Amino acid sequence: MSGGVSPQVFDDALQVAEAAAQIVSETAARAIAERGEFRIAFPGGRTPRALLERLTREPYHEAIDWTRVQVLQVDERAVAPDHADSNYRQLREALLDRLGPDGPLARRMQAESPDAAQAARDYDAQLRQPLDLVVLGMGEDGHIASLFPGSPLLRESEARVAVVEDSPKPPKRRLTLLPRALREARRALVLVTGADKRAAVHAALADQGDASRAPARLLPAADWLLDRAAAG
Repeated sequence: MSGGVSPQVFDDALQVAEAAAQIVSETAARAIAERGEFRIAFPGGRTPRALLERLTREPYHEAIDWTRVQVLQVDERAVAPDHADSNYRQLREALLDRLGPDGPLARRMQAESPDAAQAARDYDAQLRQPLDLVVLGMGEDGHIASLFPGSPLLRESEARVAVVEDSPKPPKRRLTLLPRALREARRALVLVTGADKRAAVHAALADQGDASRAPARLLPAADWLLDRAAAG
């Protein structure tokens, strides 16, 4: 396994979501005790959505002091926040609306802005303080966040957020966290479910490989939670 990674494998996606929720809860409690707040970033996608929904139910609804939580985004498409393809819409529907007025402070990526470069700089400023936890999914092609195989952004080392102009999946324009922000996070959690991700998982966790082909290799110390279909 890459960097000695030993993924945890569960029977199904629901068990992956449960295990991830436990990690979020434990990490939140530790961060709040040590620093008075908990900063977490979520991506879009079906697997992270199951985690978001699990966090709104017991015991996590009460176990986490949501008033001390800041929720950020891993990436966002250049669509309005109420658009069906918006990652923020998923975050709002699956987590924020369910937690209500005592929920966390959410910091939205404004990827739909006409000045996307300025939106990226504004969001970059939010990342000068490291995230306590970044949650990532992974696509069938091995991409994490909106960092796709072969992207020159995989080599960017200074900025923490950038505009993606050529996403291979529509829409072409997005905002994404960059390798620096992901590496600076105190902990990274990668959630992968489904047999369609199996080849990407094996490429990411192989003993040898190239991050330009398997972007998840940028995070050798990440915690991986897989279902059996993805693990193969």
